[in-house]
Amino acid sequence: MGSLAGGRPRSLKGEIVIEYLNNFPDTPSLTMAKMIYAENKSLFTDEEDARGTVRYYRGSYGEKQRYGKLFDFDGKYNPFGKLPEGLTDFKDWEPYPLDCKKALVLGDVHIPYHDRGALEIALEYGYAQGIDTLIFAGDFADHFSISRWEKDPRRKDFNAEIETVYSILTTIREAFPDHQIIWKIGNHEERYVSYMEVKAPEMLGVKQFEFRNIFSLDHFNIQSITDKRIMKIGRLNVIHGHEFGKGFSSSVNPARGLYLKGKENAICGHLHRTSNHSENSMNDSFTGCWSIGCLCDLHPRYLPINAWNWGFGVVEKFCEKEFQVHNKKILNGKVYSA
Repeated sequence: MGSLAGGRPRSLKGEIVIEYLNNFPDTPSLTMAKMIYAENKSLFTDEEDARGTVRYYRGSYGEKQRYGKLFDFDGKYNPFGKLPEGLTDFKDWEPYPLDCKKALVLGDVHIPYHDRGALEIALEYGYAQGIDTLIFAGDFADHFSISRWEKDPRRKDFNAEIETVYSILTTIREAFPDHQIIWKIGNHEERYVSYMEVKAPEMLGVKQFEFRNIFSLDHFNIQSITDKRIMKIGRLNVIHGHEFGKGFSSSVNPARGLYLKGKENAICGHLHRTSNHSENSMNDSFTGCWSIGCLCDLHPRYLPINAWNWGFGVVEKFCEKEFQVHNKKILNGKVYSA
């Protein structure tokens, strides 16, 4: 193992990344991450893991700020020089830019508690619109059978959930063979991580039990976005909605709650309700927020009475940053603009 200045150890991942940095110093981090992951899949979890390592060794995590000095002690002993380092995962948490022109945004499918008709309508609409990207904006899979809420042992069949997800992904990939597909991890997918940490900690780090491999995402060529990371389509932030924690939504208008929390252009799911909200500043800058409906059973056993509705979104990107959101509701088998 090599070492960095100051005696900090360099991992095997670091050795590989340093070699690429020396050979391709002007290559963008994302492009380099794709190269590194393609040639070193046994070492890196995915492209995001490779990109985070690249950014770390390029000093994108504040190397100067972390190790620099605020004060000059004129060569005297620094009484704070022995402070221990803080814990960090060195994750790349900058917004993940999506390279797309027209994306179909599906939220809260909750497989296997999806509504087949609503899901089919949303997919057919995206197909007819000529989308180039599908975004599963969180809670695509439910994980109810391994959640802390499930008490009925007859419903604990996680294998059946996996098989249903696999079947649906097969159909989607066959219909969209060359399209970019992004799966953002929502709070329901995080149930799997929580279950492993509590029930099977010995399996953590075992490749076969990683989320990507449980659902065969490499087989389907699907990119996963983890760690509550924001995605970006131009100036539009794409999130699931659980990133803000509980109680962020307005009871009347979820999109307004999203605006009050983020104060940026954003679209989310999580709340299972279609809503829009926009405001202009005193300098005429426009900020818009949208929440999309769900594609799951509208009357689940745990909450049969609610204000949910079926829906989805289509986002068009123009130039580098401009975008347009088409927020859609599904009612009586038809698609309506919200």
